[in-house]
Amino acid sequence: MDLKHILNEVAERIKKSEEFKQLDKEEQQRFEQMVNPDLLNLISGGDVPAVDYSAPTNGKALQLKVSLKGAKPPIWRRLLVSDTLTLHQLHIVIQTAMGWTNFHLYDFQYGDVYFEEMEEEVEQSSSNFSKIHESKEALIGNVLVKEGQKLEYTYDFSNNWEHTILLEKIEDKEAAEPICLKGRRATPPEAVGGVHNYMHALKLLDDPAAQGEKVEFYRDLLQGQDSGHFDLEETNEELRKSLDSKRFSL
Repeated sequence: MDLKHILNEVAERIKKSEEFKQLDKEEQQRFEQMVNPDLLNLISGGDVPAVDYSAPTNGKALQLKVSLKGAKPPIWRRLLVSDTLTLHQLHIVIQTAMGWTNFHLYDFQYGDVYFEEMEEEVEQSSSNFSKIHESKEALIGNVLVKEGQKLEYTYDFSNNWEHTILLEKIEDKEAAEPICLKGRRATPPEAVGGVHNYMHALKLLDDPAAQGEKVEFYRDLLQGQDSGHFDLEETNEELRKSLDSKRFSL
Protein backbone atom coordinates (compact mmCIF):
# COMPACT_ATOMS: atom_id res chain seq x y z
CA MET A 1 0.00 0.00 0.00
CA ASP A 2 1.44 3.38 -1.00
CA LEU A 3 1.21 6.72 0.81
CA LYS A 4 -1.64 7.98 -1.37
CA HIS A 5 -3.87 5.03 -0.42
CA ILE A 6 -3.03 5.49 3.26
CA LEU A 7 -3.98 9.18 3.09
CA ASN A 8 -7.22 8.29 1.31
CA GLU A 9 -8.12 5.75 4.00
CA VAL A 10 -7.40 8.23 6.80
CA ALA A 11 -9.55 10.86 5.07
CA GLU A 12 -12.44 8.40 4.69
CA ARG A 13 -12.25 7.40 8.37
CA ILE A 14 -12.37 11.05 9.40
CA LYS A 15 -15.43 11.68 7.23
CA LYS A 16 -17.24 8.70 8.81
CA SER A 17 -16.44 9.77 12.37
CA GLU A 18 -19.03 11.29 14.72
CA GLU A 19 -16.77 14.30 15.26
CA PHE A 20 -16.82 15.06 11.54
CA LYS A 21 -20.61 14.74 11.38
CA GLN A 22 -20.92 17.33 14.15
CA LEU A 23 -19.04 19.93 12.11
CA ASP A 24 -21.10 22.51 10.24
CA LYS A 25 -21.46 22.25 6.46
CA GLU A 26 -18.84 24.91 5.78
CA GLU A 27 -16.19 23.10 7.83
CA GLN A 28 -17.04 19.79 6.15
CA GLN A 29 -16.71 21.37 2.71
CA ARG A 30 -13.37 22.89 3.71
CA PHE A 31 -12.11 19.44 4.69
CA GLU A 32 -13.34 17.98 1.38
CA GLN A 33 -11.31 20.62 -0.46
CA MET A 34 -8.23 19.84 1.64
CA VAL A 35 -8.30 16.15 0.75
CA ASN A 36 -9.15 16.41 -2.95
CA PRO A 37 -7.43 13.78 -5.15
CA ASP A 38 -5.03 16.23 -6.78
CA LEU A 39 -3.73 17.45 -3.43
CA LEU A 40 -3.35 13.91 -2.07
CA ASN A 41 -1.48 12.99 -5.22
CA LEU A 42 0.86 15.94 -4.73
CA ILE A 43 1.47 15.18 -1.03
CA SER A 44 2.23 11.55 -1.80
CA GLY A 45 4.87 12.53 -4.33
CA GLY A 46 2.82 12.08 -7.48
CA ASP A 47 2.87 14.30 -10.53
CA VAL A 48 1.46 17.79 -10.08
CA PRO A 49 -1.63 18.27 -12.27
CA ALA A 50 -0.84 20.44 -15.27
CA VAL A 51 -2.31 23.95 -15.19
CA ASP A 52 -3.74 25.33 -18.41
CA TYR A 53 -2.69 28.96 -18.09
CA SER A 54 -4.28 29.78 -21.46
CA ALA A 55 -7.79 28.61 -20.47
CA PRO A 56 -10.57 31.22 -20.90
CA THR A 57 -11.20 33.43 -17.87
CA ASN A 58 -14.28 35.33 -16.69
CA GLY A 59 -13.31 38.86 -17.71
CA LYS A 60 -13.38 40.11 -14.11
CA ALA A 61 -11.48 43.21 -13.03
CA LEU A 62 -8.30 42.65 -11.04
CA GLN A 63 -6.85 45.39 -8.86
CA LEU A 64 -3.08 45.01 -8.80
CA LYS A 65 -0.40 46.89 -6.90
CA VAL A 66 2.95 46.85 -8.69
CA SER A 67 5.86 47.81 -6.43
CA LEU A 68 9.51 48.27 -7.36
CA LYS A 69 11.48 46.12 -4.94
CA GLY A 70 14.20 47.85 -2.92
CA ALA A 71 12.92 51.38 -3.53
CA LYS A 72 12.84 53.63 -0.45
CA PRO A 73 10.60 55.61 -0.32
CA PRO A 74 8.36 53.11 -2.16
CA ILE A 75 7.71 53.42 -5.90
CA TRP A 76 4.46 51.77 -6.96
CA ARG A 77 1.43 51.82 -9.25
CA ARG A 78 -2.10 50.57 -8.57
CA LEU A 79 -3.68 49.15 -11.73
CA LEU A 80 -7.10 47.86 -12.74
CA VAL A 81 -6.92 45.25 -15.50
CA SER A 82 -9.02 42.46 -16.95
CA ASP A 83 -8.20 38.88 -15.99
CA THR A 84 -8.25 38.13 -19.73
CA LEU A 85 -4.94 39.93 -20.31
CA THR A 86 -1.99 37.76 -21.23
CA LEU A 87 1.11 38.21 -19.10
CA HIS A 88 2.81 39.77 -22.12
CA GLN A 89 0.04 42.37 -22.29
CA LEU A 90 0.40 42.93 -18.54
CA HIS A 91 4.12 43.46 -19.18
CA ILE A 92 3.24 46.26 -21.63
CA VAL A 93 0.85 47.81 -19.10
CA ILE A 94 3.49 47.74 -16.36
CA GLN A 95 6.15 49.16 -18.67
CA THR A 96 3.87 52.06 -19.55
CA ALA A 97 2.53 52.73 -16.06
CA MET A 98 5.97 52.59 -14.45
CA GLY A 99 7.62 54.61 -17.20
CA TRP A 100 10.10 52.00 -18.43
CA THR A 101 11.21 51.90 -22.08
CA ASN A 102 10.41 48.25 -22.92
CA PHE A 103 13.91 47.88 -24.36
CA HIS A 104 15.00 44.80 -22.40
CA LEU A 105 13.88 41.23 -21.72
CA TYR A 106 11.55 40.31 -18.88
CA ASP A 107 9.96 37.42 -17.07
CA PHE A 108 7.26 36.70 -14.52
CA GLN A 109 7.78 34.20 -11.72
CA TYR A 110 5.17 32.44 -9.61
CA GLY A 111 6.86 30.03 -7.21
CA ASP A 112 9.12 27.93 -9.41
CA VAL A 113 7.09 28.59 -12.56
CA TYR A 114 8.33 31.18 -15.06
CA PHE A 115 6.55 33.04 -17.86
CA GLU A 116 8.47 34.75 -20.65
CA GLU A 117 8.60 35.23 -24.40
CA MET A 118 9.68 31.82 -25.64
CA GLU A 119 12.11 31.23 -28.47
CA GLU A 120 10.64 29.05 -31.22
CA GLU A 121 13.48 26.54 -31.00
CA VAL A 122 12.87 25.88 -27.29
CA GLU A 123 11.24 22.48 -26.88
CA GLN A 124 8.69 22.47 -24.07
CA SER A 125 9.21 18.74 -23.58
CA SER A 126 12.76 19.36 -22.38
CA SER A 127 13.06 18.97 -18.60
CA ASN A 128 15.08 22.18 -18.43
CA PHE A 129 12.11 24.17 -19.70
CA SER A 130 9.20 22.22 -18.22
CA LYS A 131 8.34 25.07 -15.84
CA ILE A 132 8.70 27.89 -18.36
CA HIS A 133 5.54 29.05 -20.12
CA GLU A 134 4.85 31.40 -22.99
CA SER A 135 3.84 34.80 -21.61
CA LYS A 136 1.86 35.58 -24.77
CA GLU A 137 -0.47 32.66 -24.03
CA ALA A 138 -0.77 32.65 -20.22
CA LEU A 139 -3.64 34.75 -18.84
CA ILE A 140 -3.19 36.72 -15.63
CA GLY A 141 -6.53 35.40 -14.35
CA ASN A 142 -5.15 31.85 -14.43
CA VAL A 143 -2.04 32.78 -12.47
CA LEU A 144 -3.43 35.07 -9.78
CA VAL A 145 -6.72 33.58 -8.61
CA LYS A 146 -7.01 34.69 -4.97
CA GLU A 147 -6.76 38.08 -3.33
CA GLY A 148 -3.43 38.43 -1.57
CA GLN A 149 -1.49 36.33 -4.07
CA LYS A 150 1.77 37.74 -5.40
CA LEU A 151 3.61 37.44 -8.70
CA GLU A 152 7.21 38.51 -9.28
CA TYR A 153 8.15 40.50 -12.38
CA THR A 154 11.73 41.22 -13.46
CA TYR A 155 12.65 43.65 -16.21
CA ASP A 156 16.18 43.97 -17.65
CA PHE A 157 18.26 41.02 -16.45
CA SER A 158 21.39 43.18 -16.40
CA ASN A 159 20.10 45.75 -13.91
CA ASN A 160 17.41 43.48 -12.44
CA TRP A 161 14.51 45.85 -11.92
CA GLU A 162 12.43 43.52 -9.75
CA HIS A 163 8.76 44.16 -9.00
CA THR A 164 6.17 42.54 -6.78
CA ILE A 165 2.65 42.32 -8.19
CA LEU A 166 0.03 41.97 -5.46
CA LEU A 167 -3.54 40.98 -6.30
CA GLU A 168 -5.36 43.35 -3.94
CA LYS A 169 -8.92 42.80 -5.08
CA ILE A 170 -11.05 40.79 -7.50
CA GLU A 171 -14.03 42.87 -8.53
CA ASP A 172 -17.22 41.11 -9.55
CA LYS A 173 -17.55 43.10 -12.74
CA GLU A 174 -16.01 43.12 -16.17
CA ALA A 175 -13.00 45.34 -16.68
CA ALA A 176 -12.72 47.78 -19.52
CA GLU A 177 -9.28 48.88 -20.72
CA PRO A 178 -6.38 48.86 -18.23
CA ILE A 179 -6.12 52.00 -16.13
CA CYS A 180 -3.86 53.29 -13.39
CA LEU A 181 -5.78 54.18 -10.24
CA LYS A 182 -2.95 55.62 -8.19
CA GLY A 183 0.81 55.74 -7.91
CA ARG A 184 3.75 57.08 -5.98
CA ARG A 185 7.05 58.57 -7.12
CA ALA A 186 8.92 58.59 -10.41
CA THR A 187 10.53 55.51 -11.89
CA PRO A 188 14.37 55.61 -11.99
CA PRO A 189 16.20 56.15 -15.29
CA GLU A 190 17.17 52.73 -16.62
CA ALA A 191 20.80 53.76 -17.20
CA VAL A 192 21.37 54.31 -13.47
CA GLY A 193 22.26 50.63 -13.05
CA GLY A 194 19.62 49.18 -10.74
CA VAL A 195 17.56 50.21 -7.75
CA HIS A 196 20.44 50.21 -5.26
CA ASN A 197 22.50 52.51 -7.47
CA TYR A 198 19.46 54.77 -7.78
CA MET A 199 19.04 54.97 -4.01
CA HIS A 200 22.75 55.72 -3.69
CA ALA A 201 22.52 58.41 -6.39
CA LEU A 202 19.67 60.20 -4.63
CA LYS A 203 21.62 60.14 -1.38
CA LEU A 204 24.74 61.55 -3.02
CA LEU A 205 22.88 64.32 -4.82
CA ASP A 206 21.19 65.27 -1.56
CA ASP A 207 24.61 65.90 -0.01
CA PRO A 208 25.91 69.41 -0.86
CA ALA A 209 29.46 68.32 -0.01
CA ALA A 210 29.49 65.33 -2.38
CA GLN A 211 31.71 65.67 -5.45
CA GLY A 212 33.58 63.59 -8.00
CA GLU A 213 32.99 61.91 -11.37
CA LYS A 214 30.26 59.64 -10.06
CA VAL A 215 28.38 62.58 -8.58
CA GLU A 216 28.61 64.43 -11.89
CA PHE A 217 27.40 61.34 -13.76
CA TYR A 218 24.37 61.00 -11.51
CA ARG A 219 23.69 64.73 -11.67
CA ASP A 220 23.67 64.67 -15.49
CA LEU A 221 21.56 61.51 -15.57
CA LEU A 222 18.94 62.77 -13.14
CA GLN A 223 18.94 66.36 -14.32
CA GLY A 224 15.41 67.68 -14.52
CA GLN A 225 13.88 64.63 -12.84
CA ASP A 226 11.80 65.05 -9.72
CA SER A 227 12.07 61.70 -7.91
CA GLY A 228 8.87 62.41 -5.99
CA HIS A 229 6.81 63.22 -9.08
CA PHE A 230 3.94 61.09 -10.37
CA ASP A 231 1.30 62.29 -12.84
CA LEU A 232 -1.79 60.06 -12.89
CA GLU A 233 -3.43 61.78 -15.85
CA GLU A 234 -0.27 61.57 -17.96
CA THR A 235 0.19 57.90 -17.03
CA ASN A 236 -3.32 56.99 -18.17
CA GLU A 237 -2.86 58.94 -21.38
CA GLU A 238 0.27 56.88 -22.10
CA LEU A 239 -1.66 53.72 -21.28
CA ARG A 240 -4.34 54.64 -23.82
CA LYS A 241 -1.64 55.14 -26.45
CA SER A 242 -0.07 51.76 -25.66
CA LEU A 243 -3.44 50.03 -26.07
CA ASP A 244 -3.64 51.36 -29.62
CA SER A 245 -0.17 50.13 -30.53
CA LYS A 246 0.53 46.87 -32.36
CA ARG A 247 2.80 45.62 -29.59
CA PHE A 248 -0.16 45.36 -27.17
CA SER A 249 -2.04 42.97 -29.46
CA LEU A 250 0.95 40.69 -30.04
